[in-house]
Amino acid sequence: MSIAIVIPARRSSSRLKNKNILKIKGVSLINRAINFSKKIKFCKKIIITTDIPKSKINFDQKETIFIKRPKHLAGNKSKIYKTIIYIDRYLKKKKKLKINSILMLQPTSPFRSINQINKAYKIFKKNKMKFSLISLTEIKAKKNQKNHLRLFNIKKNKLFLQNKNNNKKKLKRFMANGNFYFTSINFLKKNKSFVKDKNTIPFIINNKKLSVDIDERKDYLYAKKKA
Repeated sequence: MSIAIVIPARRSSSRLKNKNILKIKGVSLINRAINFSKKIKFCKKIIITTDIPKSKINFDQKETIFIKRPKHLAGNKSKIYKTIIYIDRYLKKKKKLKINSILMLQPTSPFRSINQINKAYKIFKKNKMKFSLISLTEIKAKKNQKNHLRLFNIKKNKLFLQNKNNNKKKLKRFMANGNFYFTSINFLKKNKSFVKDKNTIPFIINNKKLSVDIDERKDYLYAKKKA
């Protein structure tokens, strides 16, 4: 299985300006993701896709493939799956390189665990890339819910988008925390999403620090406090 790490970062952000280059302990969020990626042994390629100028990112060009993110894929309403498919085509055409699956690490998740990602990879590999796998956090109170986030339920170790009927049954609710995403390129092409009912495996992260996803200023201030 050929698997690559993809680090996507847009320069623009509607809720927190230039969030991917904000710094925690002197290191930008995008560079924290790059530095963490180097510790992962099962991935041979690290791919950065961004419209942020190279001068604002510190990376080794021998270890990392830099792909400039086109303007039409860098807007606030751009779909990330389209960016991954663009990367796949770019690598085949420009680098003569084929990848079957990816581990996506968003810079906005500044804290990660190598052990948890290794465990998730074993599950993803055991299922032969048939299903996607994403990290989740349980939502225990409505006051913690962000209006723009989708909520999920879990049945038979697969994700389901929460609906009114499920909500009435008082099932546990989960949201994607952005820590990591595993998927095959074929899965993205077929489903046009990282998540598909009955076809996505949940990986629950109970650690509050590891569940931090910087979307607003208060998230950034919390992350700086916890670093």
